[in-house]
Amino acid sequence: MNKKKVVFFLYANTPNPALIERAMVAEEAGLFKSFVVYWGRKNSDISIPFSKLLPDDRFLEIKLGDPRGNFFRRIYLSLKFSVALRAKLNDYSPNVIYAVNSDMLGLCWVANLLRAPIPVVYDFQDQKGEYLNIIYRKLYRLSASNVTKVFIRSRGFLHQIKTNKLFNKKVPVSYFAEAPMNWTLTKKNFPKPGQKLVLGYFGNIRGKLQIYSLLTAVGKLNSEGRKIEVKFAGVGSEAAWIGDLSKKLDYVHYLGPFDYFKEYSDLFISADLVFAVYPTDLANNKFHEARRFHESIATGVPLIVSSGTYMAKRVTTLNVGWTVKEDSSDEMYEILEQILDDPKIIRGKRLTKALRKEHLIEHYADEFIDALNKA
Repeated sequence: MNKKKVVFFLYANTPNPALIERAMVAEEAGLFKSFVVYWGRKNSDISIPFSKLLPDDRFLEIKLGDPRGNFFRRIYLSLKFSVALRAKLNDYSPNVIYAVNSDMLGLCWVANLLRAPIPVVYDFQDQKGEYLNIIYRKLYRLSASNVTKVFIRSRGFLHQIKTNKLFNKKVPVSYFAEAPMNWTLTKKNFPKPGQKLVLGYFGNIRGKLQIYSLLTAVGKLNSEGRKIEVKFAGVGSEAAWIGDLSKKLDYVHYLGPFDYFKEYSDLFISADLVFAVYPTDLANNKFHEARRFHESIATGVPLIVSSGTYMAKRVTTLNVGWTVKEDSSDEMYEILEQILDDPKIIRGKRLTKALRKEHLIEHYADEFIDALNKA
């Protein structure tokens, strides 16, 4: 019997659902032994609860402070992380490293210095900017010297990759949607005229301007006697603010952090419409496909996204939701008023089975397993 390959799934925070799902796909293939190695950030407002779907000893935490903020502190903590990671490389001797984002790619390279090279399958989850300076590009390419395959979570990232020539031309780049695993399409009872409309904002709660525009529109509609509420759940920079607002506004509800694998699918389907309008001053938000986009398609619950983004283009092309200027409460008001007047238009955003397949992780499993095998 062939010995299973050991794969390190490397992440710079408590593991997000997509990473755990990818580790599970590898494990369930029967060819790999998955370990999730992650930066356990102390006292961080963006760390999330998570279920250990693998045995406890497969989660290797490197517990350090939150690296955000002071540049020199970030460098110091990053070096400490690399030293700790190197120790784990020595202890577990992984055959493949699955590194998520440029920070883990770089620290993985540092940790592996003066050791036998370990092949890396790279998960390009976030885009840092459209045009990178020459020093950053050179460091990126150096960090990627052991990369054998790149998976991108949005085709909107391709322009940056090609423009900045981030990877060797021989390294294949493939799209791997940030799609959920084992989600079933359940019957959804959308509201009828006169019934309450529920908006959901789930996950990383950020973007005060965007949330303010939403709540301004919702507040106005409620003052006119319309029935609409906004349900928030998750963590993030604006979570505390939302918690305070929920005590003052009867149409705002904050449910706190949630365990994705235990609670989230039911939470998601409890909304009639999902709010995914994120700040577009961040380059990543202009070009990414948020996980909410794929969850929306997987469940048939439509979403609202920021106009002028790659995700807006996808939402419009596929007819799975609406786009809105991120700072326009008037546009938001018009969309919500239209839905309240004629809720049947929500059902018009329901999806085909063929489209839904492309937004579940199972659709990408074979190519993913092949990449780990060939690394």
